[in-house]
Amino acid sequence: MKPVYPPEARRAHVEGVVMIEATISPTGTVQDARVLRSIPMLDAAALDAVRQWEFTPTLVNGVLTPVRMTLTVAFRLQFTVSEATGPDGARQVFEITVERAARLPRWDQSITPDPPLSASDARRTGERWLKVRNPHVKRFELVSLSLSQSFSGTVSAQCGGTTGCLVRFV
Repeated sequence: MKPVYPPEARRAHVEGVVMIEATISPTGTVQDARVLRSIPMLDAAALDAVRQWEFTPTLVNGVLTPVRMTLTVAFRLQFTVSEATGPDGARQVFEITVERAARLPRWDQSITPDPPLSASDARRTGERWLKVRNPHVKRFELVSLSLSQSFSGTVSAQCGGTTGCLVRFV
């Protein structure tokens, strides 16, 4: 079972690896677990997940034997950040959070070979998004456009859908 990312840790942008020492029983279940390297906001979620994991029982000389293991549980916030420099030299940073990415359309090539957005739609979506957040910028120029697909099930995109775009201020 994957750990459940605590909402308060997500809001605080806390991420990292919690290391846990666990005893695996002769039947392959986790008997006990304790935190070796702590990230306080993530420890409980890591322990909850590890306690549900099951392992292949260990045989030593033909006898099922408990084993002590060090386990790592990684918590990673996934988001896309794009940075641009305006004509006045000011740098702008744009972020697509996990929450926003979860609301974007999904594209499964095995079901639909074509992406959910055309390049034109992606450009228009990106320009709209940037104009709302940067009303002082008068014109945008599309520099590149690429399709991306995440294999972990999380869409990571900069202009909507699964189409990412890089925009230059001119």
